[in-house]
Amino acid sequence: GSSPTQTRTNSNRAQHWTSSYVRAASKSGVKHADRELRKQGYDVPTGQLEDTFNKPIHQDKLQLLYTRVYDALEGVTTAMDKELSRTLTEGLSQGWNPRKTASKLNDRVDKIGITRARTMARTETIYAHAESTLDRFESVGVTDVTADVEFQDAGDSRVCPICESLDGNRYTIDEARGLIPQHPRCRCAWSPIVD
Repeated sequence: GSSPTQTRTNSNRAQHWTSSYVRAASKSGVKHADRELRKQGYDVPTGQLEDTFNKPIHQDKLQLLYTRVYDALEGVTTAMDKELSRTLTEGLSQGWNPRKTASKLNDRVDKIGITRARTMARTETIYAHAESTLDRFESVGVTDVTADVEFQDAGDSRVCPICESLDGNRYTIDEARGLIPQHPRCRCAWSPIVD
């Protein structure tokens, strides 16, 4: 079993403000999966979406997603702390006035913290969506998937060069895990393969 400290930490992660975003992305992934399954003629289980999320297996998956986001945010905070400390040290050693120090601190927060946090949030939302889609496919017996690969926005049908490796390939559910997103702001998604 888990120690009281682990249980408390996991509980904190599940209560963290990011958990609502992870849960929303997961629900969106399940809804996407249901639409794709219906297109392929699958008999999709009906009922409340909450019923799916209250099952122990799904709760465990959500906990893993919460943990990923929580740990990633801790990484952003640590990076910000280091940068802010460096900036304060530099300001003190150079004799900057408080206004200049504050301006430099704001620049560091903007460049390190906000940019990384936004990128991380988008990436983790896409990851939660993709993993929940795969979970739903697996729950109804789908064994293989293909990617709906992101296309460039140039008005043609060219595939994003980063996502190109997914295009047209067949993956088992296990092989597909963790492949999407391929990059921050990736727009790829999974589709079931029906033989």
